[in-house]
Amino acid sequence: MTFGEAISHNIRNMFRFAGRDPRSSFWWFVLFVFLGSIVANMIDGIFWLFRAESVLARLEQPEEFFAMFVGNPWIYFLFAPVSLIWMLVTLVPLFSCGIRRRHDCDKSGTGFVLACLVALAASVVALVYMFQFFSIFADYILASAQNPGASGSPFDDPETFAMVTRFMGIVSILSLLQFAAGIVILIMMATKGTAGPNRYGDDPLAALPPDIPVQSI
Repeated sequence: MTFGEAISHNIRNMFRFAGRDPRSSFWWFVLFVFLGSIVANMIDGIFWLFRAESVLARLEQPEEFFAMFVGNPWIYFLFAPVSLIWMLVTLVPLFSCGIRRRHDCDKSGTGFVLACLVALAASVVALVYMFQFFSIFADYILASAQNPGASGSPFDDPETFAMVTRFMGIVSILSLLQFAAGIVILIMMATKGTAGPNRYGDDPLAALPPDIPVQSI
């Protein structure tokens, strides 16, 4: 399956979770998603260039800056709207292709779904802790701005130090879970499918009559 065929096939079959897909279908589409992400990030960067002056102006007022970037979680979605839309648009076809890839190995898609859920859950929990972590330093910086002569560090408070230590431990565990889930997904998607028909359908790499399109799997 070529690059263009993989894009067309996965978009047309984005809600089709039955059947089989070869490795080329998945990895060509991953490349397509990656290249599209680069373009989306560039567009988001150009968009924020026009807002750079207003953002820099907020840096002069710590209260407004932290209210914008720390106190408002939605700012991270507004910060890269094109990238977010691209991710949401390509997530479903990539997910359905992953399930069909497991079918190509004569395996259920349950393991792939569980690995994706573990990675997603770890990312969400890490994001929640990240906001809590930022709020610690936001309070410290705001207090320093209001009282420039004050000295010290947020780590001088034993409770704050314990909170940060606990945060780093939890984030480390979550990072390991994300890494492990990623390795599992990588192995699943890189595994060669079974030769010939299996319980999920015909071999997508088998020679087909000329009048049958490759995408009809």
